[in-house]
Amino acid sequence: MNTNRKPVLVAREDLYGTHFGPAVASVILSRLGIFWPSTRAAAEHEWVAEGPWGKVTMKGRLSQTHRGIMDGIFAHAIASKRTAEGTFVVVVNPYQVMRSAGIKYPKRSWFKDILADMRRAEISIEETGKYWPHVAGIISEYIEHDDGCDLHGAMEGRDGRFMKITFSSAWMRIFDATLAVRYASLLPAISALRSGASQALVRHVITHRTCYGSLEKILTTILALREGMSRSQAYEVVATVHRDAVAMKRDFGIEINGDSLSYSQHAQVKFSSPESNDDGEQAGSIDV
Repeated sequence: MNTNRKPVLVAREDLYGTHFGPAVASVILSRLGIFWPSTRAAAEHEWVAEGPWGKVTMKGRLSQTHRGIMDGIFAHAIASKRTAEGTFVVVVNPYQVMRSAGIKYPKRSWFKDILADMRRAEISIEETGKYWPHVAGIISEYIEHDDGCDLHGAMEGRDGRFMKITFSSAWMRIFDATLAVRYASLLPAISALRSGASQALVRHVITHRTCYGSLEKILTTILALREGMSRSQAYEVVATVHRDAVAMKRDFGIEINGDSLSYSQHAQVKFSSPESNDDGEQAGSIDV
């Protein structure tokens, strides 16, 4: 990582970004079960997820709803600034972010509760050849003020219509070191899926150029199917994903037939290497 990074302010004239949009997430966030594969609020708990890409130990309450909000923040940042300390500061309109995440009745107080969950989360991530021993929160702070109206004022925390959110330097190290995925235009369609397991599955699958194999194996990788579940619970998870199969084929090109899944890179998904905006050749293919 470049430790001599200079603070840079980037203001976006087009709030919806380009066709692909900005980098929304690192592939490791979708390939490992950092965000629980459910849209329902859950009590704080701890879990471990492992795969070919690494291992994550998570303590908190991070659902696919939280993931949708985080994706929306990165996709719809009106202004952003990377600091010399490595943190990532963004200015967002909370209501725009909530709309992109499919929140039907957006409330500012609810948005702040989601941010608080991401601030309290404790995460340790191990990737092959790398190790982040502890992440004391995805978000280090957020702020809102009542006066001011200009964009640069918002970046300084002086505009009550916007919120300024700071992602921790430790969290951003993951973005610096791993392949990023750009899929801003697909966020509404992901949020429209009824099942949290379906949302997690789509986020996982689109991190590959091609993906073929077992639906059950993917659901196990993203922790939608796990040890200790009863047969009826596992059946219901698979059934909810099958109920979203038509939408997944229509909106993402993911085909599900029984336990068989197939996918080729969607036209509105693009990969970026950590240090450039070039296409990421590391995306690769996987048989699961």
